Amino acid sequence: MPVKYGISGAGYKQQTRVLIYEDGTVRVGTSGAEIGQGLATKVVQCCALRLGVDLDKIDVHESDTGNNTVNNGATGGSATSEVACQAALNACDVLLQRLKESGGYEVGGDVSFENAVTATSDAGISLSADGSSNPSCSSEFQYFVWVATCAVVELDVLTGETAVLSADIQYDCGEQLNADIDVGQIEGGFVMGLGYFLSEKVVFDQATGYLKSTGTWEYKPPGMLDIPAEFNVRLLQNVGNNAKGNVLRSKAVGEPPMVSSASVWSAVRDAVRNAGGTMDLACPATIDERLLAINKA
Repeated sequence: MPVKYGISGAGYKQQTRVLIYEDGTVRVGTSGAEIGQGLATKVVQCCALRLGVDLDKIDVHESDTGNNTVNNGATGGSATSEVACQAALNACDVLLQRLKESGGYEVGGDVSFENAVTATSDAGISLSADGSSNPSCSSEFQYFVWVATCAVVELDVLTGETAVLSADIQYDCGEQLNADIDVGQIEGGFVMGLGYFLSEKVVFDQATGYLKSTGTWEYKPPGMLDIPAEFNVRLLQNVGNNAKGNVLRSKAVGEPPMVSSASVWSAVRDAVRNAGGTMDLACPATIDERLLAINKA
């Protein structure tokens, strides 16, 4: 299953405030919500890289529109982490300019960060800066994510039960902001997609419109046994300069792996065909839909 997924940061306006204290520690507050996608970690890494300080010098303040960020956009999709990181970099650039002018600081230079901070603070210059990032709101994608996935499934033709024996994913994440986080997002997104393609069927009462699939008795999200028995994720390396990427030549991760889960649906359909069934397989291909397809000549 090949995937070409367009990424746009439109609508993901983010604000970030960076505070530098006299002891050389840094605090960052970003409008992006950390919901397990690693946004906060990536923002800290970007600040550490741009300011030239150690990671353990930086603390993250939770998103708070009353104290550190205002007028921010949504957290969602695949682009929020990158937009928040770009906002952080923009704030750091403002502070670097002040540290250079008042303290002679340059990343990798002879003046230490702490000495430059002290000199700048003593000069009465603010060491607090706000950064924002609001990518173009045009309908054009800023870049594309490329994914290739190969899935192998086993189908029980008597019961319709399906096991995903293996899934191999090759993913273009540009120059990764954090490869460990990105691989975890790819794995999680793929498994989440398995539910959409194989089990999570929404059922309404045709007479009343009442939602019938309201609990796990009728609605089946993927569980631990639905994860591929062999699961391999590889990130492409040295794929060129992703100049159009949102930040530091990286590419987003989140939604594209969910789309690549269609490889499992295609593999199930191929197994149904090999069992003598029809190629007309519903999506999501629930267990009853698989049995119907197997027995439909």
